[in-house]
Amino acid sequence: MKKYKNIFFLNVFFFVLLSVVGCKEDDTLDGAEEVYIEISPKDGYIMLGDTVSLRAIVSNVSGDVIDTPVKWSVDDDRVLKLENGNVTAVEGAQGKSTNVRATLQNGKYAISKMTVTNHIVDGVGALVDTYYSYNNDFDTIWFVVNPKNLLLDYEPTVENSNKQLVVPKANSLKVNKETGMVGYAFSSAREAGSATITLSIGPSGNEEKASTEIVLCPVVEASFSSDFSYPTYEYYTTMDINAEDTVWLYTRITPAQNADLENALQYYKWSATGNASQMVKSDVEIVEYRGYDAYIVLRSAAFEGTSQFKFSCYGSEATATIDVQDYKLRYPVEKLYTDKESYSVPMEATILVIPSVEPLSSYAYHQPRFTIEDETLAELLGYDGGAMRVRGLKEGSTNLIITSNDKTIKVPLEITEKENQSIWESGNPLTMFVGTSVEWKATVKTVSGRIYPVNWISLNEDIAVATPHEDDSSMATITAFSAGRASFRAEAGGKVTTDSPIRVLPIPEEDIVLTDENTIGDGNAVYEDYLNDESVLSVILTPKDSEYGVFRIYIHGFVSGSDPTGIYDAATSAMTLDIDGAKAEIVSGTISVAYDNNGASIINANVTVKVNDKKFTLKASIGS
Repeated sequence: MKKYKNIFFLNVFFFVLLSVVGCKEDDTLDGAEEVYIEISPKDGYIMLGDTVSLRAIVSNVSGDVIDTPVKWSVDDDRVLKLENGNVTAVEGAQGKSTNVRATLQNGKYAISKMTVTNHIVDGVGALVDTYYSYNNDFDTIWFVVNPKNLLLDYEPTVENSNKQLVVPKANSLKVNKETGMVGYAFSSAREAGSATITLSIGPSGNEEKASTEIVLCPVVEASFSSDFSYPTYEYYTTMDINAEDTVWLYTRITPAQNADLENALQYYKWSATGNASQMVKSDVEIVEYRGYDAYIVLRSAAFEGTSQFKFSCYGSEATATIDVQDYKLRYPVEKLYTDKESYSVPMEATILVIPSVEPLSSYAYHQPRFTIEDETLAELLGYDGGAMRVRGLKEGSTNLIITSNDKTIKVPLEITEKENQSIWESGNPLTMFVGTSVEWKATVKTVSGRIYPVNWISLNEDIAVATPHEDDSSMATITAFSAGRASFRAEAGGKVTTDSPIRVLPIPEEDIVLTDENTIGDGNAVYEDYLNDESVLSVILTPKDSEYGVFRIYIHGFVSGSDPTGIYDAATSAMTLDIDGAKAEIVSGTISVAYDNNGASIINANVTVKVNDKKFTLKASIGS
């Protein structure tokens, strides 16, 4: 994604879409499944004395505009005055920024960051002191000449301190004598760095000058929430004295190629104020498809107080406030107990042990700590903040030792013999085509470790049968003979699984033709997906009143984040058809993807699908 900034007199704004998850797809907010809210203009400049009108647009996933109330607010009224979506710069706020918010009734919001600029002084003035650009083929910064009549008498000149990074365009100067505006057009390299652009005008030896620093950088978004739909630039937490904790900051970098990630990484910076806690470590971890996530490891002092840690990178800022408290004194534990007086767990099984404290308000500050007296009999699998998972290892009796603050209790724990179990393995295919085979597995669990043979039972042998493997009877090949529904059981060691169904689909005898008339519009879509850790393009087609259900075409080898529009040929792109889990190879044909002016998918397909030695054709003309 490229970030283009063209700054004009008074203000120029960048338009970015913020999406907010709502209710169902509808023309009202109530019941909409996915709702988008955007502010126009987005992130810009306003000069003292000017008023800018903001507009909030709310739409659903289909692109339909939703008429719903929007509440406007401003984070800092010392910077901007807000009235009915109109903002005016406040005297004395020059050089300061604040966020204007448009909030829906469900609490979701979009943000526009506004910066107040100084009045233009006589001579030459730069609209911004610092301008960010990166990997842009065409970009422009602007200066103002005052009085504008200077442009009638003198030719402006420009100095560029680094033409290798900020490359001037041919006829780079854009002079508008009527407005007194002078633009400098350039292209920015895909490198980290900076250049100073200085505009001069006036008589030789007595020129008026103004400068803008152009910083070359990728776009870096930072948030204390991993869900960027709900950005959190401010983070607050408490911390016990004499303790360690880790604060994570999630970042998203655009573009996200290796060069861009490295360029951003070298500008990551943490700074700290206050002495109640200190950084003992700061580092980053690379995250696929996103960038680097920054984190700091903190060590609190032996006294109460507050410290702040600020992260910055290319203009992105986020602040973590740490309030150090003495939990033992502030939140005493008067009583510690569990949901049962004693526990029993079969061998290899797992139970939940739920601790509680009084008063309840102390629970969050004194997470119970668990140990087992005899660790050969049972093991602790992890505490999720509400319950501890305990697994039995072998028969016997021991105690759970639980501590919270200065309270400790012992809870009896009995590990018993476990009965045999036969259960279905997760991931067994539940849909298949006539004439095909799939693999199923049943898991047999025993305490002794004895291997029991598995007896497979086909309840509908005219439709499908199960043939166990000779070397491992826990696995079986399911072969379908005719269309319909069949069920299977697996028995081992006297234990029988639940009945598990499978649906057998017929192979179409004629071409399948899908149009707008015989499909569900809301069920037709194209989007980037991940299949078995592979980035794919999913083409979804949903027929009306069809025995097949939803048609899913996976186009393999799709480059994550790229433009999905175009024509895909089965001869050069591997394609798979999935009908409710029944998979088949697409051997030939093409699929084209486009979008109309409302963002709805336009899908045209003519592909040949092969199931064993049989073929059928799937044709689609959607949205065109």
